[in-house]
Amino acid sequence: MSGEFSLTVVVPFFNFPKLEDSFVSCVERALGIGIQFVVVCSPQDESWSAIMGQNPGLRIIHGEFRDPGSARNAGLDAASTDWICFWDADDLPRPEEFIRLVRDTSNANKAIGLGAFSIVSESRTGASDVVLTSSGRDAISTFLAFPGIWRFVFRYSHVRNLRFASSLMGEDQVFLGQAIIDFRDIFIGKNVVYEYQIHSNQLTKSSAHRKEIKKTLTEMGRLGFARPSVRLNLKNIIFLKNSITCLKVNGRLSPTQLRQTLILVLLHPLGSSKMVLQLMQNTQRQLLK
Repeated sequence: MSGEFSLTVVVPFFNFPKLEDSFVSCVERALGIGIQFVVVCSPQDESWSAIMGQNPGLRIIHGEFRDPGSARNAGLDAASTDWICFWDADDLPRPEEFIRLVRDTSNANKAIGLGAFSIVSESRTGASDVVLTSSGRDAISTFLAFPGIWRFVFRYSHVRNLRFASSLMGEDQVFLGQAIIDFRDIFIGKNVVYEYQIHSNQLTKSSAHRKEIKKTLTEMGRLGFARPSVRLNLKNIIFLKNSITCLKVNGRLSPTQLRQTLILVLLHPLGSSKMVLQLMQNTQRQLLK
């Protein structure tokens, strides 16, 4: 990688049984082209040091982290490059495509870039579905179905003071809702930057973890996601989507969450109906959060 762009990847790595060879190879390729890493590990976890050695491009942070959001916040604080992104250690990112996305986003004078990705299920023996990024009116619909933060790049100065929710579910949507003011401000890349791996023991598939969405919804309310606006903005849409998820998982909302949801629906009945319809249409292909 040329010195023109500097990129840090934050990787939460706690409660992982082992460091996969495929991800190690991905990190080694990324380090070779100048990408830096901040890996956030459990205390006494020396797996990264044992395999990667003392690479100057790799910083390891040890701590007691109980959720991805808290781990990513620690990594965010430790970064010092012009650009930042967030990967998961059980997937297969494409380092060269992330550099291309950073370059194209910078050349477009945007602070956020969004790439396409592929989905690979262990039950399908390597077969993948490519999910292309969208622009215009389709952008929010695609985002609602696939809001994974791992396919975004951010100018560090744009997000350095933001925080993920300390939660096991929806923490990335809290971050994205704060970072994205308007989808027209995002550079939409067409290349696949990330291979998302679906595993049977995945965090997003656990019903116990899904119940944490109520905690995340409370944090969204605190941050103003439920604050009424002239039209439904992205924060409102994210709040409504997670209200629906919370109702599906828990069967009810708290009185405050119910009131916030009803106000948004009553003020924007058409917009809310369209959003629900989009969610229903995406149900069959909503394999991610």
